[in-house]
Amino acid sequence: MKRYYIIILLLLQCGFSMAQTQGEGETIEIEHSTSGPYQASEKVVMKPGFVGLPGFSAKINPTLVFAPYEATYLDPNSGGLSGTPGTGGVVGNIKANFNVTNSGAVTYSIPIESPAGINGMQPNIGLVYNSQSGNGIAGWGFNLSGLSMISRVPMEFFYNGENSSIDWSQYSPFALDGSVSFPIFRAIQN
Repeated sequence: MKRYYIIILLLLQCGFSMAQTQGEGETIEIEHSTSGPYQASEKVVMKPGFVGLPGFSAKINPTLVFAPYEATYLDPNSGGLSGTPGTGGVVGNIKANFNVTNSGAVTYSIPIESPAGINGMQPNIGLVYNSQSGNGIAGWGFNLSGLSMISRVPMEFFYNGENSSIDWSQYSPFALDGSVSFPIFRAIQN
């Protein structure tokens, strides 16, 4: 009896997987027997040989957005699309970097292009997401990269020989981007 249940479940699973097939695209051309939903942003063409089976539906949805095809470039002169790389920039391409750290954090960084300044000086900033960070300056998990920060940090036994909180005095150590700095010369006498 158990064997019959397993066979029935497998047949139902195959039926559900067939029922979930769906076609999407800018233009869809169908020339065979088919069932299931189809959506297109421009048109659905039913060619000779098409037979709509039970469950077939075709809809035009102009709000569908699709990734550009490979070798799709924007021509700055005409504003149209081109297949020639020398005409302009790649449509829909972001030079982002995706990574998973050893601790399991997902990081995603998007560089922000900025124009060069005087003598070729150019900022190197970007938007960075880290799944293990808290509320950042650009939203939950999002921060800006390329900006340095000097901050006060608590004294730690490893660096200072004692543990204490930040006391906001001249003796509280500084850190540059989280790295503890050490005084080379102290002008104030103890």
